[in-house]
Amino acid sequence: MKEDFSLQRWSGVDVDTNAIESNMGHLVERCAPSSVWAVVKANGYGHGAITVSRAAVAGGASGLAVALVQEAAELRHAGIESRILVLSDQPHEQYETLLDANAEVMVYQSESIDTLGAVAQQRGVIARVHLKVDTGMRRVGAEPSSAEALIARIQQHPNLQLVGVATHFATADIPGHPGVAQQSDEFASVASLVEPDIEIHMANSAAALSVPDSRHTYVRAGIALYGIDPSTDLTLDRDVFSAALRWWARVSYVKVVEAGEYVSYGWRYQTTRRTRLATIPVGYADGVPRRWSEVGGMVLIGGRRRHVVGVVTMDQLVVDLGPEDESDPIDIGDEVVLIGRQGNEQLTVEEVQEDALQTMQGTETGNADAGHVVLEPSSGGLNLRAKQMARDTRSDFGECEETWISARSSAPAAARATAAGASFVATPSRKASSSRRARSTAAAQGRTRRHRRPRCCSRRTAWPGRSRRAP
Repeated sequence: MKEDFSLQRWSGVDVDTNAIESNMGHLVERCAPSSVWAVVKANGYGHGAITVSRAAVAGGASGLAVALVQEAAELRHAGIESRILVLSDQPHEQYETLLDANAEVMVYQSESIDTLGAVAQQRGVIARVHLKVDTGMRRVGAEPSSAEALIARIQQHPNLQLVGVATHFATADIPGHPGVAQQSDEFASVASLVEPDIEIHMANSAAALSVPDSRHTYVRAGIALYGIDPSTDLTLDRDVFSAALRWWARVSYVKVVEAGEYVSYGWRYQTTRRTRLATIPVGYADGVPRRWSEVGGMVLIGGRRRHVVGVVTMDQLVVDLGPEDESDPIDIGDEVVLIGRQGNEQLTVEEVQEDALQTMQGTETGNADAGHVVLEPSSGGLNLRAKQMARDTRSDFGECEETWISARSSAPAAARATAAGASFVATPSRKASSSRRARSTAAAQGRTRRHRRPRCCSRRTAWPGRSRRAP
């Protein structure tokens, strides 16, 4: 039956499986004799977990790593037979599904070890586990001092098999950071407790590429598999690695406007000349930063970079095409590229990530309630100091949306995952704190100006991201 394209949306993501397979091949070659596992959590960093898994295995991946039992089950249902490792402990009620999927899991709590062993015993199977040790990430994992006791606990249970011992780097994407050596030394003391046949793994993409001594039995490659730089300080060789994702759309409307016309919500952008405006049917529901135009956001149309203008709305944005020009004809249906290559021009995930981070800055004086954010250089890369994630709480049109990344978006998740996964240190903003003090002083003097509530928030409903306060 011929596929019907008539109802397809004018926006989509193309994933180059050849690029993923090639990237994995380069990683395997570079990391040998250590093997490489592909991290395909979060729907394969938005590229499609099943598609990525098959391409990675074809490229030489020895196994697959996921975040959730559900992700492991999805791969099994798709017929993927490779080893699958769930990277953190899971809710105990999901252990049966874990075992049904024949997936391995990281454990680091006595109660979880005992419960998983009991479930495996009831089902008459052997559960394969890896002990996760926290050497500095402070996310999940056992303390190194308790590793020996936990190893013994696992090995004493007849239905548990200790397959590996693992940890995770926190600073490998910052070249020369002393944390790498510190974590390596901590982990070495734990690795020495197990027999030679136990798998040892700690390297992520950044460490796999820059810290050869950390590769051990195998590395867990995530971001590099997709052709995305681990960080701004640790970039991929573009003669070797290729970005796998391309996000495209189509022009849905073109019109000519005169100089002095305002564009989009809030009238925050005004044209300075007679120009053409193109409407693109994607918006912040798709992950486009709402303030993208304020940080120089661009798309590719007709092989040229074009500036986004005005506030990005939920499902549409506007692009300035420039004055009418016979040599630059743009019409409804023409291709738009938000990430990827068009002609000789290219917009990378890294560029979009940088724009997304810049949109988190508070852009209005005294708008601390919207989440004042400062991005500044520091010895550890960028330092994010924020009262909370920036939100646009201005109520001109009764809206109250996150200004950075929409959690409901369906594309392009790769850019969102990259932006959200960038390395930052979060501390309270001194500017936001001083603004709060200033408001308190103003209130005492009877000169506070109250913000009008957005219509989406009732008088007794907390704004998104805030705890409810007593009236």
